[in-house]
Amino acid sequence: MGLTRSTSAIHSVRISTASRGEDTPLGPHHFSLVRHEGIPYVEAARRLFGGSGSLGNGAAMRIAPLGLLFHESPDLDKAARASAEVTHAHPVGKDGAAVEAWAIARAVELDPVQEFPYAEFTKGLVNVSGTSEIRDKLRLVESLLRENAPPRHAADLLGRSVAVDESLPFAIYSFLKNPQSFEECLFCAVLNGGDRDTLGAMAGAISGAYLGINAIPGAWRRKLENRPGSKGWRPLF
Repeated sequence: MGLTRSTSAIHSVRISTASRGEDTPLGPHHFSLVRHEGIPYVEAARRLFGGSGSLGNGAAMRIAPLGLLFHESPDLDKAARASAEVTHAHPVGKDGAAVEAWAIARAVELDPVQEFPYAEFTKGLVNVSGTSEIRDKLRLVESLLRENAPPRHAADLLGRSVAVDESLPFAIYSFLKNPQSFEECLFCAVLNGGDRDTLGAMAGAISGAYLGINAIPGAWRRKLENRPGSKGWRPLF
């Protein structure tokens, strides 16, 4: 089950997929620093946005494979932050990737037939977070779920921008609001405005890890590029 659900989380990422150091087009400048100055990627990332680094959501958006690979490893948090800092060196950017990785790692270990452990899961998220920006939003997620707040209201309070502290919390809310439905989780994440593709990727990765590949509608899976059985597909290993 774990491998099938791991594949589901990766598929869900494929389906979905400034002044504060958010994810403006930093790629070309980042690569230029590495190429022309001969510095490591981590150093180049630290120089971006006036030396503060990016706190965008790109590192969290791409973290699903790492969360699955390290889901039983004590090095999960360290690996997630190391993965993030080559592009998102701001503490908030790294923290968002670590929290998303933990959510995916924990979700793939849970049995969706059993009652979802909301209290344990949300407590774990808060404990993993190392920045007040994200920790405070995760606590707000808990409050919004207790109050049964509607998605639009939750999105307004939690944020849905390209900054990870203004998007990851709503992606987590979308999953926790709809833990038993991949479709409803994804619709919640992407139909309330903002950075829709990344919101969908982050929420869908957790849902896919939890529910497994069969929870993703077959019509969606058949549209995936490089899916098993498609023309030109080759296994990675």
